[in-house]
Amino acid sequence: MKGLVLGMLMTFGMAIGHAGADDVGDGCVNCGHGIRGVGGKEALALNKDVRKIAMSDEDSRLRVLGETICAAYTGAGNKVAENVKYDITKYIKTYEKNLNPNNTADIIKFLNRNKNKILCENGTKSYMMAAFDHGAHTELYKVLLFGELFDKKGEKIDVNAVSPAGPNGKLLTVLDYLDVQLATSGSDGYKREVKSVRRMMVKYFKAKTFADLPPAIQQQYNAHYKN
Repeated sequence: MKGLVLGMLMTFGMAIGHAGADDVGDGCVNCGHGIRGVGGKEALALNKDVRKIAMSDEDSRLRVLGETICAAYTGAGNKVAENVKYDITKYIKTYEKNLNPNNTADIIKFLNRNKNKILCENGTKSYMMAAFDHGAHTELYKVLLFGELFDKKGEKIDVNAVSPAGPNGKLLTVLDYLDVQLATSGSDGYKREVKSVRRMMVKYFKAKTFADLPPAIQQQYNAHYKN
């Protein structure tokens, strides 16, 4: 039944999709072109970090995936990680023919490539942020992203997703959003849990605030979310 519902949601997502303007390859903005003051491999990596905002069929499907993941945060208890992983691997199996849904490295590759497109709440919030709203942060991060999907020798989960989740659409990274949660809400127990996740994000996954991202990346995010 769960697979049927997800399939119907994804079909709906395809139906509402719009063609993305100037979409390049995997959704990169100006992939391979230099950024002033930055060159070579570093420039390519920075450019690949910013995704198109325009909606394509793929973007619509990923948006539906995001909403499905966020729905899994509620009422699932210790099944959150299991349910979220199911949703992700189901998507990969259905739409990502060049990736193996049973391969950890491929799942990480998929999540990192689409970190700015798997969104909840009408496209305003990363699925990685929404987990804190529903008390699903321990399951998502410690059990799934930093547990089952931790590849000690390979690529790591990129937690530096950016979305307009702040007041008046202010752009925040996941770390920014986490810090807002610590400052404004939750019991002492909740805050201890969130602080533990924060330490892991910074120490092992190079989490950054928006202000700590390279200026060129900040400019690109600001420009594309403004359009």
